[in-house]
Amino acid sequence: MSSTRAIYLDSHATTPLDPRVFEEMKPWFVERFGNPSSKLHPYGWEALSGVELARRKLGASLFAPADGVLFTASATEANHLVLLGLLPELKRRNRTKIISIAIEHASVLGALDEAKAQGAEVILVPVDSAGRVNLNALGQILDSTVGLVSIAWANHEVGTLQPMREIVELSRARGVLVHSDAVQAFGKVPVEMNLPGSPDFLTLSAHKVYGPKGAGSVVARDAATLKLLTPQVRGGSQEFGLRAGTHNVPAIVGFAAAAEFALQDLSRHSAQMSSLRDQLWNDLQQNLQGAVRRNGCVECSLPHSLNVSFLGIDGAALFSRTRGIAVSNASACLNGKQDYSQVLVELGATEAASRASMRIALSPWTTPEEITQAGKIIVQAVKELLHFEMSLNTQGVRP
Repeated sequence: MSSTRAIYLDSHATTPLDPRVFEEMKPWFVERFGNPSSKLHPYGWEALSGVELARRKLGASLFAPADGVLFTASATEANHLVLLGLLPELKRRNRTKIISIAIEHASVLGALDEAKAQGAEVILVPVDSAGRVNLNALGQILDSTVGLVSIAWANHEVGTLQPMREIVELSRARGVLVHSDAVQAFGKVPVEMNLPGSPDFLTLSAHKVYGPKGAGSVVARDAATLKLLTPQVRGGSQEFGLRAGTHNVPAIVGFAAAAEFALQDLSRHSAQMSSLRDQLWNDLQQNLQGAVRRNGCVECSLPHSLNVSFLGIDGAALFSRTRGIAVSNASACLNGKQDYSQVLVELGATEAASRASMRIALSPWTTPEEITQAGKIIVQAVKELLHFEMSLNTQGVRP
């Protein structure tokens, strides 16, 4: 990495593109440029074959049938398609309650707000201080009026993994559909659709699994489950008539390739990233002792994820001193709305504490040298700020 570039540790926001994926995509920009909906000539046939092969590949990566895989332009669109596209079916079943949790991604919470405006009742069940859903509370709420449970497989800020099998088993026993935003989990931990404890719907995103931006997916348990959805983007017959619009063929091809490569490398990359993540956490603990706290679930976290809060310092000052590393303190989708992590506030942190927090996420290309350097940058910045705060208090500037 060039010395003028910051060390990239923000893979929750987006991941680097796997160079192998780029090679798979290149022909579809120039040589195979056809529109898959052009059915009367070879250019269209070729493009359509690329989309359908990608559909089969992505389905195979999840042990899901190809006719349960629907492509969108983003995970945000996919979340809206499931949460709003299911509403007519839920109303038909007289099951218009939707259960979720307050630490979901903004795209889910936004879709839930719209679902409420369209007549659904949304219930947010509690999570513990690490972000894990309270299964007892979930079980008590589930009844014949609940139609859908939507809980992310892994949190997008603290990396906490949910007990998905238990969530699905509780819900399915009461005839309730389950959707999970698996954007952060897929490619980092095993995510499969062929097990009894698998959700009915998944949301995925290519650019969170070392693929390109501009491709998302809804993956359903089977074709019949996918057909429960009502289209939210109309005007064309693409994607089983459920999502109108010309396919982004290069991104779709890249999505499937990224999924294949990520699954092939999953065990090796997960072990590699978790080892470096633990190295960074140990460096911070040893050098900052009581001034750093880890957020989320230590035992049930994504292997590449580390979320930490630094106690007694100003968040803005912290980030101004750590420009040598590319990290964030909250979801990229909140940019411009607020400067603190709503997830950490929901888990019990103050707004001030959440501003002095770092959301760190590694990639398979993160090196040991970069982790060592990142630790030094953070430790130096925190120690300087702690010394500064102590000086202010000693001089009586602070109350």
